[in-house]
Amino acid sequence: MSLVPIILLVAAVLVCAYAEDGMLTDPQAQANLWYVIFEIVSAYGNVGLSLGVPGQVYSLSGAMSSTGKAVMIAMMWLGKHRGLPSAKDEVVDFGWDRYLVACRFYDDEVAGSDASVAGDQQATHTDDALV
Repeated sequence: MSLVPIILLVAAVLVCAYAEDGMLTDPQAQANLWYVIFEIVSAYGNVGLSLGVPGQVYSLSGAMSSTGKAVMIAMMWLGKHRGLPSAKDEVVDFGWDRYLVACRFYDDEVAGSDASVAGDQQATHTDDALV
C-alpha cells in the first residue's frame, strides 16, 4: 500500500483545519475537527455524505471558505482517480484472457451457425432447381 493517499489526507485535514479555524473555534457552530475529517474522507471516497452544520440546512462543505472548498474539490478529484486494487480483487481484473476466450467462443458459435444457415440455403436452392 502506498503512503501517498494517507499523506494527502493528512495534509488536507491540516489545511482545512487551518483554513476553517474560525468555524472550528466558534462555540455557536458546534463543529469540531472530526467533522472536517469526516468531510475529507467522504470527499476522497466520493461517497457524498456530510454531517452538515449544526442548526443549518446545508452541508459543512457549503459553510467552508474558498480554501476549504478547493481542498474538498481536490480530494474528490484525487479520490476519483485513485488506483483500483486489481491485484486483490477478482472483480476488478483487467486481464483480457477471459474476454478473448469468450470472444473466440462466440466467433466459433457464430461461424458454426452461419455455416449451417449457408448449408440450408444451398439445400433450398437445389430443391428449387429440381422442381
